[in-house]
Amino acid sequence: TLVGQLRALSAEEAAGRGAPWAADLLRTLHVGLDDRVEERTALLADQLRSPDPWQRIDAVRMSSGLIRAWRGSYEELVRLVGAQLTDPEPRLSEAASHVLEELFSLAAPAADALAA
Repeated sequence: TLVGQLRALSAEEAAGRGAPWAADLLRTLHVGLDDRVEERTALLADQLRSPDPWQRIDAVRMSSGLIRAWRGSYEELVRLVGAQLTDPEPRLSEAASHVLEELFSLAAPAADALAA
């Protein structure tokens, strides 16, 4: 079933992480920050600079939700998402490309990374 496939994918993803609970913790923090867009943007920018690819995957996914839901200045965040396109981890570069596809003209700060 679809639910079974999703559970298997989730279990596979959690098995590859050093700290599988970190994603849930960060999601909870973002929910708690709610409309404090600047703080959430700063947190995501720090995550996108992390050496841990899983933290960056989570940050890419959460960036999409933030940008689509709240008005704000996202140039730096979009550039950092664009920088993930060249990462050797395929799940990270794929997540980044999906986010940038959804942003349309808001993806302009990542134009150089998209062209590479």
